[in-house]
Amino acid sequence: MKNDREKEMERAFWHKANSLLLDSEQFVKPGKIVRVGLEEEIAIYKKGLSPNDYEQIRDEIVAQNQEWTDVELGTSQIEIRTLPTIITNGGLCSLVDAYNERLAIVTRFCREKGCVVLRTGANPFLPIDKIQRTNREKYQLVPSHHDANRRAGINTIVGSNGGIDIGQAAIVSLFQSFQINLEAESFEDAIEKLNYSLMIGPQILALATNSRFLNLQDTGISDIRMPAWEISHDVRTLEEINSGQELRVGLPERYFIDMKDYFNRTARFPFILYDPEHALEIGIGLHWTDTRIKVIGNSLVVEFRLIPTQPHLSEEIGLMLLWIGRIVYAQKAKEALLPFNYVRENRTSVINHGLSGKAWRLTSQGLRQYSTKVMVADELELAIAGLKEIGLYHAEFVESLMERLHKGTPSDLVCQGLGRSDSKFSEESLFNTFCRCGMIVE
Repeated sequence: MKNDREKEMERAFWHKANSLLLDSEQFVKPGKIVRVGLEEEIAIYKKGLSPNDYEQIRDEIVAQNQEWTDVELGTSQIEIRTLPTIITNGGLCSLVDAYNERLAIVTRFCREKGCVVLRTGANPFLPIDKIQRTNREKYQLVPSHHDANRRAGINTIVGSNGGIDIGQAAIVSLFQSFQINLEAESFEDAIEKLNYSLMIGPQILALATNSRFLNLQDTGISDIRMPAWEISHDVRTLEEINSGQELRVGLPERYFIDMKDYFNRTARFPFILYDPEHALEIGIGLHWTDTRIKVIGNSLVVEFRLIPTQPHLSEEIGLMLLWIGRIVYAQKAKEALLPFNYVRENRTSVINHGLSGKAWRLTSQGLRQYSTKVMVADELELAIAGLKEIGLYHAEFVESLMERLHKGTPSDLVCQGLGRSDSKFSEESLFNTFCRCGMIVE
């Protein structure tokens, strides 16, 4: 039963959403302009540092770079942003330079404070029983809402040998991602890009898994971020589960039909925060699907959220290009969408097994299952074709990622570097292995 504040938020959401739906022409953009903005979350780390000290250092960095940094849920987390940039016709270099410069500023400040930068999707060094949240309203209210309303009886233990309890919503404060924001040409184009992104997302993640370790332990899951988020934020009732409703996290129930359909799903979830003037932004901001559509001024922005922070900037740019190229190819070829239940299977396989699992593809002969490596190799070729179509193929970024088909993902490399699968590692051994794998910048 919704209270008066929730009803007011819902009315305000739909007032804004309906006005946008009636004025769709304002969002129409010229074709063949590829405008991209990046957001990345990194974590700072120093052995023995208290949560309060993390917050002080982090807040100093953000205060000095307010135009392009922000805080996140965890006191050790920093978000770094770039401006939207047209990356065709040589613009990619400008984006990379700006991105690299900002990362260097943050890294230098951390070094002066005796800290290192963690470039990994999951912070394995902070104890999960001592998580401290940033002191902002949304970072207090939103996790508390999910903790108070978590589905009864859900199993919150992951991993073997006693496992790790990921049952608190603040577990998300240990996760970092690399998010790509791509401007759409229209309502229809945004929905098409969103649906194709949901379909190909698992294959992109298969090359990028970098979130296997938590609490100095090997979870045994190639990328633990999304399972932990989904489990800790599951507030569905039994009736909602039986009716097939999914979470606000991860995959929706199906592909989207149009923007009204997208707004309908976004508004279905509790707003939690109260600010009617920004109800649309709050609803979208708390709609944590693998890919979502944001409304920023008169732009529709398709945001791909599935990639964990990578060891190196060049690898993130490569993944960005592969995602964009694969969407370009799918749209030009008017590719048929893989039935959604198979998208879900592909995603589950990648999260658990990375490149070592199985994947479904829709072919001219019907549905076929391949090894994930074979599937991803094919996806890479399609993505490269799409990049060449719009003059964005940059071999120096893309080809290094292709080597992961043979060498493994960052998660694989850490496992290889540790040389064993203990349930728990020493802080020193994990730190040294992360250093060798390029995930720690000193």
